[in-house]
Amino acid sequence: MTMKQKLLGCAMGLGLGMGLATGANAAIHTELGASNFLSAAEVVGSGINQINGSIGNGDEGDLFRVTFATGGTLTISTSSSIDPEIFLFSASGGGIGSDDDSGPGGESLLTVSIAAGTYYIGIGDFNTAAQDTDGTQWTSGSPPGSFGTLNFIQNTSFIDGGNYSIYLSLTTGEAGVPEPMTLGLLGAGLIGLGAAARRRRS
Repeated sequence: MTMKQKLLGCAMGLGLGMGLATGANAAIHTELGASNFLSAAEVVGSGINQINGSIGNGDEGDLFRVTFATGGTLTISTSSSIDPEIFLFSASGGGIGSDDDSGPGGESLLTVSIAAGTYYIGIGDFNTAAQDTDGTQWTSGSPPGSFGTLNFIQNTSFIDGGNYSIYLSLTTGEAGVPEPMTLGLLGAGLIGLGAAARRRRS
């Protein structure tokens, strides 16, 4: 096989792999009317990496129940026309972390290590607070030691409504365990090389 054929096969494989990976990564959930109460959080499920929704003038915030099949480093970021504030809670409603505007342009950005399982993601227009079942409020950063089980999130000032997107990116970080996109690229590259080899033998 000539070098030109090898390069052509690799290019074809990489192009196919990028297409497969992009399709695999385009898992979007659109808000159906999320509640700001933990007991009525909207179920997103697993395999979703983008949540699109909106906050209306009377909307205190939105809570989503998300399941991750594997653990790793989870990055939650936003793109919105509101001044977003995001929260992350455990399956039992315990506080994990929150962020107001660590991302570019005042967007929210939160990175935490998680195990596989179910979590709750909350978003609201600044200034949003999480309140536990005992009345303890948590407004930003790490939850206070006295924060127990989440009851609801609630905007504590004027609500400036608008649309938002929440992006979820999970990196496993395990040596020898490639990400799905990497596997797609590798597999498609091998397919391309195999096709080039068959053409050469023909």
